Amino acid sequence: MSTCLSQDEFSSQISKILIIYTGGTIGMKPSPAGYIPEENYLENALRKMPILYDEEFANSRRGQDQCVITTSAECLYLPISMMNIRIIYEILEYTPLIDSSDMEMEHWVSLAKDIKKYYEYFDGFVILHGTDTMAYSASALSFMLEFLESQLYLLVLKYVPIFEQRSDGRENLLGALYCAGHYCIPEVMVFFRSKLFRGNRVTKSNSSSYFAFDSPNMKPLADIDVDITVNWNAVWRPNIPERKFSIVTNLESNIALIRFYPGIPIDLLKNFFLSPTKGAVLQTFGNGNVPNSRPDVMNLIKDASERGVIIINCTQCYQGCVKIAYPAAKKLESIGCISGGDMTPEAAFTKLSYVLALDILLEEKRELLKKNLRGEKTIATRKHKLPENEKFFRDLGKAFKMDSGEQIALNAIMPFLMCTAAAENNVDWLENLRKSDCFIGWEDYNHLTPLHFAASRGCADAVAYLIQHRADTVS
Repeated sequence: MSTCLSQDEFSSQISKILIIYTGGTIGMKPSPAGYIPEENYLENALRKMPILYDEEFANSRRGQDQCVITTSAECLYLPISMMNIRIIYEILEYTPLIDSSDMEMEHWVSLAKDIKKYYEYFDGFVILHGTDTMAYSASALSFMLEFLESQLYLLVLKYVPIFEQRSDGRENLLGALYCAGHYCIPEVMVFFRSKLFRGNRVTKSNSSSYFAFDSPNMKPLADIDVDITVNWNAVWRPNIPERKFSIVTNLESNIALIRFYPGIPIDLLKNFFLSPTKGAVLQTFGNGNVPNSRPDVMNLIKDASERGVIIINCTQCYQGCVKIAYPAAKKLESIGCISGGDMTPEAAFTKLSYVLALDILLEEKRELLKKNLRGEKTIATRKHKLPENEKFFRDLGKAFKMDSGEQIALNAIMPFLMCTAAAENNVDWLENLRKSDCFIGWEDYNHLTPLHFAASRGCADAVAYLIQHRADTVS
């Protein structure tokens, strides 16, 4: 959708961004009673800030750029960037504005519908949202927005109104607009304090600090410093055929969030699993454990699972994941609980809400919940047999004082060689590796396969070879 503005001294590429202002402190007005919301106050405030509004350029364009949002009198323009990109943005302000603690599933549906409505008109979206339920909204939208293409979806948050001298809102808003206008990252993300996080990986970690959000089990997708560093290898690439963008608006709300504690009464637990509960997220101890000496607890969970309640097992720990390493965690798996891996409780809840509302069989829902749908959890790289007659790898393992050469080959060298061959479009190399019993779907440390590398780099010969040998069917 990008074009050129001939009015610039030098032609520049443009990006069109829609800001959806749901509420939050950023656009509030000071009053004797404290900060209060006021209609259109945010847009009027932005027009007074040179860093966020190029008034001279706006005057030169007056009456020439038609706004998509009918409530906007004129488009807003960022100063042209060093990359020669001009960002034009508009604001869709919700009425009434929503305090984030009042955010409901119906508001998520409204956001999804607005994004779909304006999807073809803008290159990216920035959603202004309060902090309290940000992690839930970001996670929910990551599942509700299906088959994202080139557009970038950001949720940006702030504590101090934008007009205040010490506001963090200006930095967050400018950073979000800049990223949305310059980088094609088809994900739902949270921009906060110069970092870009995957939306379904964040959680609120502090109620009053400027550094209020964190992504405990995944590094940022991008760091915005003097240089902007995007971790392109970590950007989510669903291994599915290309399909048109769509949204899901049906969500299941009858889900219990159950945090275990020592001595939790069985009668209290029973109430969580009574009708109309359709699903539950267990927040268990450590690596996913519940009291193994409590048969009443195990029997209750088993009975609920057999009645069709889908249960996800997540750890209470801020960082880490569920590991089926102890008897209690193994028992939970055996009675029907699905491992949540390293998902946040917010991601587990919204994923369950999304899947439960799908019109598919119960067993299909269980299988879908085990998969990594939007990069919401870390999937361990599968292990495969070491190619035979490769004494080199065993010797290499000894040289590095590893337990065995298999460890180094399985976890690093062979996947690296396969992915490198694909990225360099070297079909002969791929053929030699395959004939050496290398697995054609081997993943590298970022969980990317040779087919990912070949396709993302336009290596047509390697893509054709990999598909010919069924790499597209590997899951």
